[in-house]
Amino acid sequence: MNKDIKIALTGFMGVGKSSVARHLAHKLRCRWTDLDRFIERNDGRIVAKIIDEDGVDKYREIETANLKLLLDDTDSRILSLGGGTWTIAENRELLKAHGFTGVWLEATFEHCWLNITFSRKERPLARNKAKSPQFV
Repeated sequence: MNKDIKIALTGFMGVGKSSVARHLAHKLRCRWTDLDRFIERNDGRIVAKIIDEDGVDKYREIETANLKLLLDDTDSRILSLGGGTWTIAENRELLKAHGFTGVWLEATFEHCWLNITFSRKERPLARNKAKSPQFV
């Protein structure tokens, strides 16, 4: 394994960031971390509950704080970011400062929606395709 490899996977929710991270880490024989799972362990609540109780803006603050923690104390070479993590400039700068290369995963919306629909993970920003303003 190349110890210099540091990859942060990003893309729309349901694109497959966690699945790709798991497989890539296996191939490269290195550790990977899912940022959403990291946040849930530290906060004691699932992401959906954090967003429902605190709102999206507060969640983004929690996400950035946890990204800082993760980057300061990780030997993970592959990171699976939340769907909105990359939208925050501070997060992009943190990743760059820690030597991570961002890789945007892309798929059709319908592919992502199928993954979201059949996922066991609750997606608070995509509970209903017809009613979700970001999908209009």
